[in-house]
Parts: sequence; structure tokens; C-alpha cells
Amino acid sequence: MGQYDGISGEQLRADLLRFSELLQRLDGEGALLRSAAELQLVLGELRQKLFAWEVRAGLLPDEGEPVHPCPPKEIGRDEGEDPAGTTWLEDSLRVVREALERQMEAQDEWRNPDSGSFDGQG
Repeated sequence: MGQYDGISGEQLRADLLRFSELLQRLDGEGALLRSAAELQLVLGELRQKLFAWEVRAGLLPDEGEPVHPCPPKEIGRDEGEDPAGTTWLEDSLRVVREALERQMEAQDEWRNPDSGSFDGQG
């Protein structure tokens, strides 16, 4: 599993707010563009955290209420509006589940090369 699988919504929110404050501070100091390399590292870590939260923690109860991440086209809509339903979430979960299954199969084939065949005859 991933490094940030256990991240909570509050932890992620705090990290995003800290990143926002960092951007504003660097911009105020005139160092925003000079800090591109360092920002790339922070952004990479934030992307991992966002992914872990969206895929895993977003499906778990958070303080008694299930938290479902919203698709990008839904961001900014009034709360309660859900014209697309939750099909996007089901599709996203299916894609992730299939990718994880393929990863497990590839790991098994790598560890046990005699158990399967790469030419489709095994």
C-alpha cells in the first residue's frame, strides 16, 4: 500500500492550506519562480496525498459521515446538486481496482515465473 493511505481529510486540508501559505509567502518575497525545484517536490508529495485520500480515505467514514470526493466538473456547484449521480465514482473505483489487480498479477508473475506463461499457454 501507499505511504499516505491513512491520511485523513483534516491532515490533507492542513497540508493544502500550508502549501497555499507557502506560495503566498514566496510570492511576497519575490522568490516564487526561483523556488520551482523545491515546489515540484512539495507538489509531488501533495499529489500522492490527494490520490490516497481520493481513492482510499474518501470512501471511509470521516467523523461519522461518509466523505466522497467530487469530480472536477462538480467542484463549485451548490451543495446537494448531483446531476451526474455517482457513476463517476464507481467508474473511478473500478479503474483503480483493475489497476491494483493487474499490479498484483504482475508481482506474482515476477516472483513465481514458473507458475504462469508469458505466451498465453499456461
